[in-house]
Amino acid sequence: MHTFAYLGYQLKRALLRPRWLLILPVAGFIAFLSSNAVGLQAQILPEMDFMKLPEAFGTVTRMVNCWDSFFIAFGNLEYLVFGTLSLFLLCVSDILPESEFGNLALFRLGSRRRWWGVKSAVTLIAAALYLALCMAIVFAAGVIRNGFDLNWSAFGASGTSILTPAMMKFGYTAPMRLAFIVFMMQTLGFWTLGMVMMILTLRLGKPLWGYLAVMVLCAVTFPLEYALINVPSLISILSPLRNLTMVYWAFPFRQGPIWWSFAYWLIWIAVLNLIGRKLCECVPLVSKHDSKEEGRA
Repeated sequence: MHTFAYLGYQLKRALLRPRWLLILPVAGFIAFLSSNAVGLQAQILPEMDFMKLPEAFGTVTRMVNCWDSFFIAFGNLEYLVFGTLSLFLLCVSDILPESEFGNLALFRLGSRRRWWGVKSAVTLIAAALYLALCMAIVFAAGVIRNGFDLNWSAFGASGTSILTPAMMKFGYTAPMRLAFIVFMMQTLGFWTLGMVMMILTLRLGKPLWGYLAVMVLCAVTFPLEYALINVPSLISILSPLRNLTMVYWAFPFRQGPIWWSFAYWLIWIAVLNLIGRKLCECVPLVSKHDSKEEGRA
């Protein structure tokens, strides 16, 4: 079987599932919370003098806009981990173990390493599509609730009010550029955690155990967000959750440059792909049903 044909089969198996419809209520609820929170700011904050904002922010015409709720929704770790990330892992949790038809396709493919490469690629594509859908829903809700603008709002341009490092806005004058950085960083993070779940599933045999193990890992690393403060910058990025957001939750600043988070995920991706390739060579990938049939034969 050709590798791309197998990739197409795996994508259909992973993406064409009713569970992906859960994106609508989960992302919709997060959009509701973040857009409403920002909308309230326009009512309770005093009018700001737009002329005092730096020119790097562009022409500021609104007190709040759609970008404010967008960056809050994908900068708040509680929304991200217990809402967006947990649903993503649930959606891709049954990429492993392989189905009976998948076992036959694996024999036709003829290479366990290529098999793992396809599984890894499916997780990456699923992460990108999933985040794109979630971000589109949150952004659309923000436009409806707070209005559209290409530039920063007065609220968003004022310090770290929307969970983005204030100084980064001077280097990325358009919110869309910063949103793309968030998308890329979280896609790499979701891909990494998805591969961790797959490796655990290979070892433990059941996808539910892999899913629960990753969620427990995320839950127990929450205290690190508070502990890794006032430490050397390289140590401050040890927690995986630190590298999912622009600021170091729950503090409105960032100790290290943003490229450190990209390097963090890329290193883990390389390591996990090596582990996955080695592991798939020494664990049985044939389903129990197929093993029984071979025994009878």
